[in-house]
Amino acid sequence: MRGEREMMMRRKWSGSAVFWGVLAVAALVVTGGVCAPAAGQVAAVDGAADLAVGVASDGAGRYVASGWEDAAAEASALVESMREEHGVPGLSVSVVVDGQIVFSGGFGLADLEQGVAASRRTLYRLASVSKVVTASAAARLAADGRLDLDADVREYVPLFPEKPFVVTVRQLCGHLGGVRHYQLQDRLQSTPGGSIDTREYVSDNDILAIFAGDPLLARPGAAFSYSTFGFTLVGLAIEGATGKGLMEVVGEEVIEPLGLERLRRDRPREIVAHRTRFYDKGRNGTVTNSGYLNPAYKVAGGGMIATADDMARFGAAHCAPGYLGEAVFGEVFTSQTTLDGDATGTGIGWRIGRVDGRRVFQHSGAAGDAGAAAGVARGWGERVRALEPGRGRVAGGVVCASGGG
Repeated sequence: MRGEREMMMRRKWSGSAVFWGVLAVAALVVTGGVCAPAAGQVAAVDGAADLAVGVASDGAGRYVASGWEDAAAEASALVESMREEHGVPGLSVSVVVDGQIVFSGGFGLADLEQGVAASRRTLYRLASVSKVVTASAAARLAADGRLDLDADVREYVPLFPEKPFVVTVRQLCGHLGGVRHYQLQDRLQSTPGGSIDTREYVSDNDILAIFAGDPLLARPGAAFSYSTFGFTLVGLAIEGATGKGLMEVVGEEVIEPLGLERLRRDRPREIVAHRTRFYDKGRNGTVTNSGYLNPAYKVAGGGMIATADDMARFGAAHCAPGYLGEAVFGEVFTSQTTLDGDATGTGIGWRIGRVDGRRVFQHSGAAGDAGAAAGVARGWGERVRALEPGRGRVAGGVVCASGGG
């Protein structure tokens, strides 16, 4: 039954370039988003009209533009069916065509205890999708000559200890820097200082103390090794290059030019209006509140929150070179290679692959039991489809597609 509804949805959206945005939160609360893109940032891609699909709503009822009633009804049925099938307490959806919202509505709750509806204003953890936000800020700085992607990261982060080999910012953006990822002891409360997720961080030294003293896993450039701590260094490099805080730079290079209204650093102790509650779901289906998580050590690589609309604007801006600029746009979406010349499948932050023969650029993430994904795809035409839930966590994505090859 759901498959039939998906096919109907694809027919309704066919013939246009498509942008799809979804963030999945706590395996239970889902958002993603689409809204009117920033002026001039979403021109027609490969000559096709633009369609953005994502998750978000103002909670005040469902809006349907004239002429979109049938598609909206089918979309609502599909979303509600999937929400019930996967036990998702809250879900919201918004669809934009040519910069105009044609459908927007909420389904279920974002806060189970208070009975708060999932909303267009709700803020969700981006988890590792924060990496592509940081990557875009770095790319914009590089385009203006304010950050040298091929410089030794120690030029910008002198607190990072000298290693046997130079580690460049570009390598860190592509997980080629040899910096480790998480280890089991990082999250053990028995570790001195406790779990990295529950510590308080006062200085950069507190953050670097987690990983900076560890040996590199490999010579930089020799092997792909995914690392959130590598992106922590990218964030610190941005700060060193500009003399500003990371989120100030993100504000200037990402938030302001794209008109992102709520994207911000996740500070769990702050009172943040419309931030979703996060939940865990046990093997027996029991839902509980998630525990405390402080992402201060990984703001650049997994410590941001945003609304669905914000991520829709962000994703749509990466469908064409206008926002990043022609030269750096190509670098961002071109796979880096190892020293042996093997493609890694990752450019500047974004992962690169193919689905049904079409190039797809994406990134996913998880923080505790919250998940998110973002991606850009070209040439899907009428075969655009929603990303499927997986492994008990509701997965999602942001996809921008055009009718071109």
